[in-house]
Amino acid sequence: MEVLTPLVVGVLVAFFTGVQIWISKGRFDLIDERFTQVDKRFEQVDKRFEQVERRLELLSADMAQLRADLLQVALASRPHPQTG
Repeated sequence: MEVLTPLVVGVLVAFFTGVQIWISKGRFDLIDERFTQVDKRFEQVDKRFEQVERRLELLSADMAQLRADLLQVALASRPHPQTG
């Protein structure tokens, strides 16, 4: 009986350790899957920000061109000094 008790305890500890490892492996797989989903979402957000930045650059260039055009109109409509 003295030999059987430590053997049973050792088997039970090994069994519960195995179950605990199996459960935590499943949890880590779920966490890893969730991180993968979050990474994909961040990539989508990054792509969207890049699109927005490109659009803002185009708008800035359009505004600069419009400003230059308005400056040309303002200069053309200014009365010319008469020489002579």
